[in-house]
Amino acid sequence: MEEYERINRERMKELLSRSCKKKGDRPLFGLELEQFLTERDTGESVGYYGPEGVESILDELRPFFDETAYSEGHLIGLAREDLAITIEPAAQFEISVSPRHEISEIDAVYEKFMAEFSPILKRRNLELQAYGYQPKNRIDDLPLIPKKRYELMYRYFESLHGLGPNMMKGTASVHFSIDYFCEENFREKYGVAYTLVPVFSFLTENSPVYEGKPYSGHLLRMKIWEATDPLRVDVLPYIRDGGMDYDHYIEFLSHAPVIVEETEKGEVYSEETMGSLMSKKIYDDAGLEHFLSIVFPMVRVKGFLEIRVADSMPYPAVHAYMLLIKGFFADLDRACRFTAHLLESNPDWYETADRKIMADGAEASFADGNLKKIIGDVTDLALENLEGQDRADLAACESNLKKEGKLLV
Repeated sequence: MEEYERINRERMKELLSRSCKKKGDRPLFGLELEQFLTERDTGESVGYYGPEGVESILDELRPFFDETAYSEGHLIGLAREDLAITIEPAAQFEISVSPRHEISEIDAVYEKFMAEFSPILKRRNLELQAYGYQPKNRIDDLPLIPKKRYELMYRYFESLHGLGPNMMKGTASVHFSIDYFCEENFREKYGVAYTLVPVFSFLTENSPVYEGKPYSGHLLRMKIWEATDPLRVDVLPYIRDGGMDYDHYIEFLSHAPVIVEETEKGEVYSEETMGSLMSKKIYDDAGLEHFLSIVFPMVRVKGFLEIRVADSMPYPAVHAYMLLIKGFFADLDRACRFTAHLLESNPDWYETADRKIMADGAEASFADGNLKKIIGDVTDLALENLEGQDRADLAACESNLKKEGKLLV
């Protein structure tokens, strides 16, 4: 291994280690919710450009925020202490809530913003629609926003002839983040979250349309992700090799082409792997954080564990999903035993679970029962670890989860 690469790998490990919370600290949770801005009368997605486009909406929202972000002279983001607004490749609207100790605190931030945003939407006759895939438009109808990174990424994914363009322009999701307290805690939480990816994906699925046509299948976003780019999605080999620790995650990163290389002249296109780049110079924290941001596994590391499996959903379902994750991970020992038993009982789980669910949905059969049984067991464990209003709110969804295997019926 080249000396620079060895140093960069050590710096990356240090960066991941610095993100650890202190033992005994209250856990923090974060939310990123992507949605589609659509015309109320037609259901068409709102584009970025023009007097009625997303840029003009951001400009109208600007008085509520302290910071702005521009790309190529265009407004593409807003931020304040509790909240950030960013725009995804085809002008999907992302609301990111800063980490909070309680789900109710995330709710309060979201509700405050919607109270500010709703009058603007009403006046413009627009609405936010929460689905896993564009509810009406085809991706070829949707231009990219003016952001060099997205232009370069789209070029790369088009060259692979997979579904990367659909991932960029077509999808919207819920990213829910949990923190970790040490490398072993990281490894255990990553393993639990990754094992349950197809379960969490099914119980949140909300993609009734694909490329303008009704879609009746299951796990659409998982299908799209699997056909995007294995080098920046597939972490299974590292999970199998003793679990996902810091070294394994850095090894995963090292094999992915960087796509967007940050140079003194700005962002340039590159298919050189991150490992190769790390062998040529020493990167600062910003450069290493860029590497972390340019891979897309269903559980991603960015100073926390970002669980990216859920389709975008209406906020009440997002609220329940956050409670489910919070409750399930609250007793990590039991969560680890649960997933260990799942893997022992179903030795081919990683290879076949998603395929079975794609084919049979909630009735997909496994060693200890069908998928509904697994989701019911996950729900029970989560409920046991919640109290007060959190428990009551998740309990209100218990029937849907156990009878249908889904939050949205």
